[in-house]
Amino acid sequence: LALLERRTHHELVSWPRSTPITSASVEKRRSLGILPFVALTVGDDKETSDNDYFRYVLADELTVAFARSGELRVVPKTLVSTVSRPGKTLDRIADQLNADLLLSGTVDSDGRHLIVTLTLFDAAARSAVWLKRFVFAPEKLFSTIDDMTREVAAELNLPTTAAQKLPRQAIQNPLAFMLCLKGRFFWSRRYKGGLLKAARCFSEALALDRGLAFAHAGIADTYSFLAFFSLSHPREAYAEAEIHAREALRLDPSLADAHTSLGLVKLGGDWDWDGAIAEFHEAIRLDPSRNTALARCYLSWTHVLRGETAGA
Repeated sequence: LALLERRTHHELVSWPRSTPITSASVEKRRSLGILPFVALTVGDDKETSDNDYFRYVLADELTVAFARSGELRVVPKTLVSTVSRPGKTLDRIADQLNADLLLSGTVDSDGRHLIVTLTLFDAAARSAVWLKRFVFAPEKLFSTIDDMTREVAAELNLPTTAAQKLPRQAIQNPLAFMLCLKGRFFWSRRYKGGLLKAARCFSEALALDRGLAFAHAGIADTYSFLAFFSLSHPREAYAEAEIHAREALRLDPSLADAHTSLGLVKLGGDWDWDGAIAEFHEAIRLDPSRNTALARCYLSWTHVLRGETAGA
């Protein structure tokens, strides 16, 4: 897995630079890189710090918002994470990403509110051109992200359609959905402690809302990786993953994440490569602009395993 991920990073091509920042270049789709947010205050255990978790969610949701708008070319997260390293200047990062704009942010807390500062960097001017501070209660996270998207879009003179609210699943229980996002954060760490924390988050979310397809897809992916790394009995873990992936699809057949989850089970648990490819393609078809980076990555791995390197 690690070898394939490194190969994916090494084979990334340069992101095409668009025109310098002018009002006339909006139609030419300038490129935007959204950098990982920085948590200014973390707890004794950084991985359980809410600030560290919120910084992940903020960057991810803003990336999705602007990718969906169609008004900007948004640099893929995998490429951003490869290039943006501590100590690099913003102009250097912009050059390596071939990005016209960089959006960075910090996350802090006063105990009751989150304090987020956004900075917009203009690569042509080599300077920050906009800065805004947002103070809000954690339960207002999603509405505040919508506000952030709208204000950044206004600063860039983008059409109002670029500031539309993110289309999200119907959230019956906000706490359950927040637990899912926290579970995804821990799952992304890809080690035993993170996967076990992810499993707890998804289980708590399902205890609050058994009908939340996103939670079933999340716990399916968690069991798949516990099986993949032999941290649980592989056959039993993949069987549990399949139960949750199919339940996610029963609840919401249009959920791209669920098709990705079932594809991962078919790939790792069943060695049903044709079935896996079909699920990954369906995930990409359903949602080409969001949450399909993993589907595309797994699809490439499947082609590599089959020796079909030309299609990987």
